Amino acid sequence: MIARSAYIIQTYIARLGSIPFDVSKSKRIRSAFQPIFQSPTCFTDMRTSIEDFWRNSSAFPLPSKPFLKDLGQVIFNTQGAHFSDSYDRSKLAEYLGKREDYWDPKAKREELSDYWRPEVFGYDHTLEDQRMNHLYFELRRPLFMKAIFEGSVMADGRVFIHLYPSGYLAVHLAIASKQSVLQDWAYLRQAILESRPWRSDNAWIWNTKLKSGKLSDVVQRVIDSTFRSLYTDTPHPPKRMRWHTAIKLVGDHTPQEVANNLLVNRCKTLELGTYTPEVWHIGTSQEEINAITYSKNLVSTDKGIICTFSLPHKRSAALRSFYKIHALYEFVLLKNQIYEDYSKHLRSEVVNLKEYRLSTLRKLTKEDVRRLSVFDHVIPRYLLALDNHIQTATPYFRRAYSFLSQETDFDSRRETVSKLVKDWESEAEQWEHSASLLWKQVFSPLKNLLGI
Repeated sequence: MIARSAYIIQTYIARLGSIPFDVSKSKRIRSAFQPIFQSPTCFTDMRTSIEDFWRNSSAFPLPSKPFLKDLGQVIFNTQGAHFSDSYDRSKLAEYLGKREDYWDPKAKREELSDYWRPEVFGYDHTLEDQRMNHLYFELRRPLFMKAIFEGSVMADGRVFIHLYPSGYLAVHLAIASKQSVLQDWAYLRQAILESRPWRSDNAWIWNTKLKSGKLSDVVQRVIDSTFRSLYTDTPHPPKRMRWHTAIKLVGDHTPQEVANNLLVNRCKTLELGTYTPEVWHIGTSQEEINAITYSKNLVSTDKGIICTFSLPHKRSAALRSFYKIHALYEFVLLKNQIYEDYSKHLRSEVVNLKEYRLSTLRKLTKEDVRRLSVFDHVIPRYLLALDNHIQTATPYFRRAYSFLSQETDFDSRRETVSKLVKDWESEAEQWEHSASLLWKQVFSPLKNLLGI
């Protein structure tokens, strides 16, 4: 057996608007989802949909709306705060709901003491717009799947859907391989191929309550159902989807050996930690001590990331640690998508500004300046808030975040946004002097917020 356990997560980040918060202006969003995307106090408005360990669910059950067709209720679950304990998570629910009994529709708003304010990654109590927190609504229960091949169960899976109030959607396919897959590297490589929803020639059949079929068909049905639930008209979900792979392996192999056997072309490793417990038995040899050393590594490859755990790790403990690393991975992927979308928006607006300058036959008015300006204080403040959120994490997770950011080329995306901001200002400076002054009045706050 090559590993004690293998776990695969495929992640897809989709935008619901052209840029962050663009969906808040859409009239196509169903009324049940409007408080999530359109309200700056979205979590307070949806407080009865907050689920926490201490919630009084017997007397006040979770509301049935909003829900995704064929998938289930949409709630905010404090368990999504992976880097916090149960106490901070329960306090998070109270602070977001602005009440200790947030589940009670008749409970009056309270001023909660800052002394008990929770320290949770992704939550900043100073933000006036709650949508800028790195928190998400999700399905109350994931969609369960089972992979069948030639009459045998090859893997169990679950589909998670995360709805970010800033206007983004994350779909996760979490797949746990059966022991039969772990007998040989060739079997595991085939299992990884079968977990890729963008492949149309997969052999495994996946059974769900929605339908049975190839993974690509099941995933497309989930995404179609999600978009139909969000919008009042018939939406057109993106056909080209970029998926990102994360793998967890518990076994007795070095990161380089894992990378070689999985046939990846690039391998860079970050050691997350090594720990040898104290051994009190007299006469224990050094070989026996080394045999119980706990080690875990984060490996970046051209096909995704891999978390390797040494054999002393229990599967459940390794999975909890892997989910924390994957939460950071999702955070980095979301930031990458946001910067890509903002870059595309700025690039098109620079072109529009130049075309307007060359085509207009009259002087530019103050109204034209404000209409053509790309300045929107919400977006740069959101980008700043995302940068600040990671500061609340421990040095261990900040180190992992830096590694993931570097390996996913986040810095180049940030530089692209900065360059486009400068291109916009260069184009604005070509207008007549009075108009140029107006541009600077409108545009300089954007440069300050972006740190340019």
